[in-house]
Amino acid sequence: MAVIDNDKKKSFTNKRKHSRVALVYGGRLVARDGSFGSKCVVLDISEMGARLKIDDAAAVPDEVVLLLSRGGETQRHCTVVWRGRDEMGVRFEKGPAEASSDPA
Repeated sequence: MAVIDNDKKKSFTNKRKHSRVALVYGGRLVARDGSFGSKCVVLDISEMGARLKIDDAAAVPDEVVLLLSRGGETQRHCTVVWRGRDEMGVRFEKGPAEASSDPA
């Protein structure tokens, strides 16, 4: 996993395979075992990952679940791929169709 200085990150060339959509959307990160939970803001998102704003990116476990709805119906299992001081990048471990839980 890379640690990125947010100021230097802006100069990188975008080599992503999937285009990202910029947005500001509230979400929640939780550890898969329930040992961690924190609010976050989704800054941009693609089919394969997202950039998140969070108060303390260093405190987030390497594997988390990103909850995108209040009841947790829409969620993505994620792996952290880079961290800055208050931002981080995650890769979705499942595609969009597989990641939404069944509200039953």
